[in-house]
Amino acid sequence: MITGGPGDDPTYLAEVAAAIGEEPIVLAGKLTLTEIRALIEGAAIYVGVDTSTTHMAAALGAPTLAIYGPGPTRRWAPWPCGYASAEPPFRGVAGVARVGNVCLVKAECPCGVDYRFGCGIEIPGRSRCLEKLPAETVVDAALALLANPAPSGA
Repeated sequence: MITGGPGDDPTYLAEVAAAIGEEPIVLAGKLTLTEIRALIEGAAIYVGVDTSTTHMAAALGAPTLAIYGPGPTRRWAPWPCGYASAEPPFRGVAGVARVGNVCLVKAECPCGVDYRFGCGIEIPGRSRCLEKLPAETVVDAALALLANPAPSGA
């Protein structure tokens, strides 16, 4: 299922749906927060980028695959359910890292923490580092998370 906000570009959502290769259900702009919560709680895995829904999935304890491009993960990455340390769970990672129910995939990005400039800002909403992130990296991380959704100590 593909979710999103009412202002999401329908052409882009259609491209994502077509790339999946199956007939996904596109629910962008059609769900309340309560309905999104129910959808997350019933899902085998949640996959998303840096959005409020990704943070919600992590907090609800769903196996969460969070895909990040430019920007500091120390500041913006989701906190796993039950994570009790005062230190952020993801500190400047690039690549794949796992803490509790959250697996973070962070693209290598030469623009670093100054994510407002130099990484596709000429096309709003685009991120060159995310576009170059190998699909295999994301698929492998998703498969690992599905194989072990709730590691001990989570």
